[in-house]
Amino acid sequence: MGGKRTRTIQFDDPAAAAATTMGKSGLELLRALIESQVPAAPIQLTLGMELTEVSDGFAKLELEPGEHLYGSFGVVHGGVTGTLLDGAMGAAVLTTLDAKTGCSTVTLSVHFTRAITTRMPRVVVEGWVVHRGSRLVTAEARLKDAQGRLIAHGSGTYALTERAQS
Repeated sequence: MGGKRTRTIQFDDPAAAAATTMGKSGLELLRALIESQVPAAPIQLTLGMELTEVSDGFAKLELEPGEHLYGSFGVVHGGVTGTLLDGAMGAAVLTTLDAKTGCSTVTLSVHFTRAITTRMPRVVVEGWVVHRGSRLVTAEARLKDAQGRLIAHGSGTYALTERAQS
């Protein structure tokens, strides 16, 4: 067995970080995140997810798989895969929202096609809005390795909510 490993994460106070997003549309907020003008969410820093591209109804996240994401069998835990898909879809939904509206996951469906390991230098997930109603939005996402091989795909439903303004 190998030696112990340590991973330390620093993140901003979530309440203070949320205050920096006030008055920004979802697309403005995510562009500011890409440009490091607003702090990343603790989950992004914990997992190592990086938002790399956004446009209206679309978002792209990337991740460098690490051992800290492994489950029991020497592969990245399936919950991480689900979180990546949900993150890309949720961000895609957010790009369509005004400064007063947020969203929350209602359903998440994940279909696995292969495992993620540290032998994969980078994985990329793209999410897009399929349909936007007045209260619910549906989205889909695909997670691929650096060679473009499908790792997982999913769909989700997101409820539109009032974004906290304080």
